[in-house]
Amino acid sequence: MKVFKNINESHYAFLTRIFSILIGPISVYFIYKYVDLETQGFISTFQSFLSLILLFELGLTQVLITFISHEIDEIRFHKQFLKGTLSKLNYLKEIFKFALKWYLGASLCLLFSSLIIGFLIFDSSSEKISWQFPWIAFVIFLSFNLFTLLFLSFMEGLGKLKDVYLLRLFYTVVFALSFWLFLYLDFNLWSLPISYLISMIPYLFFIHKYRKIFFQLFKSNIKKISNSFNWIKDLLPLQIKIAISALSGIFAISTITPMTFVFYGAEDAGRMGLSLTILLAVISLTTVLVSVNFHKFGVLASNKDIKAMDKLVMRLALIVLILGILLIISILISFYFVESLFPDILTRLMPMSSFIYFAIGMIFSSLGAPMSAYLRAHKIDPIMKISVLFSISVFISNYIALEYFSIQTLPIFYAIVASSAFPFVVTIYFIHRRNNYKREINF
Repeated sequence: MKVFKNINESHYAFLTRIFSILIGPISVYFIYKYVDLETQGFISTFQSFLSLILLFELGLTQVLITFISHEIDEIRFHKQFLKGTLSKLNYLKEIFKFALKWYLGASLCLLFSSLIIGFLIFDSSSEKISWQFPWIAFVIFLSFNLFTLLFLSFMEGLGKLKDVYLLRLFYTVVFALSFWLFLYLDFNLWSLPISYLISMIPYLFFIHKYRKIFFQLFKSNIKKISNSFNWIKDLLPLQIKIAISALSGIFAISTITPMTFVFYGAEDAGRMGLSLTILLAVISLTTVLVSVNFHKFGVLASNKDIKAMDKLVMRLALIVLILGILLIISILISFYFVESLFPDILTRLMPMSSFIYFAIGMIFSSLGAPMSAYLRAHKIDPIMKISVLFSISVFISNYIALEYFSIQTLPIFYAIVASSAFPFVVTIYFIHRRNNYKREINF
């Protein structure tokens, strides 16, 4: 029992990422064994639409975590309720009500717009595969997943990181086991949406566990006071910047598989999508500690502990770099063994060189994550402009590669653009770091 007590949110986060990495190769085997290449293309393209969640939540999740973490100095948990000063409780309550309306509206917009986009992309793409009803089920999952971000972001901001990351671990495990089972049972394209819908069950248990807190925040028995919440003044400036950065990320990576589907068809899109899914799961391990420390960044910024934040950024950047190098080495080793033992499976993936180029570009992007977390903890996001230029450059380079060259040149272009953007991110970070030190000395 003591072993489980010593497990914290970082351990759960790493377990989730490690399991996500294992899901990739195992899923490749199940997809290779039980579905054809065209169905794989639809599955991969479906998954690429997961990034639409970022489009409709518009950066509110990170904003909520940042702002709530700034308010918890006078808030505590007592018998499944929140206790604290009237002003702090009122502020949290108004944020919750605003966020509830936002996520509900965004979920409905995501539902209807995704249905339309899907029918435009997939219509007349294949007469053999019945994709319509699986797509509708998948879109329902997308919308519900977006709505649950409201509850996760609030509890993460309030410091319940261990429960949040344990939930994400359960979600990952339930999805993987369900997906493999339904592929084995010959559910084909239905395997993906049904597995995602089943994996939402742990989210329902999480919401039920903290239902009293959510109901407390929803009730209207606290009168407005002078420092009440103002979305336009408090959240909107930072939310716009984070939203633009998030939308930029969609164009940078998530459009690759649909664009491949349009230019080269379902089979090449299947190879591209499955490969990117594996690679993103592997690379995400480099930034797991950054996401876990979002709450800590917010608390340190609230306490104006600039030196501690500076050390945290440097430590996280070093971890990202070391893990990134190790992961590239692991990709090389993995390809060697897979080619020796299961050469046919590689026909479902991109060539090894494409993996390496994509990995290099993603590592450069990951190195900027600690610096971005540092800046957003101060309720600013000056890296937004770099994100926009980066995403536009990647989108254009993707189009040029697919239209005038080949799929193999696309990851090369991506690596060049990502490595070129990184020095600008570092420069912006150091400028604001120097300004923060000057303000601390003057204070």
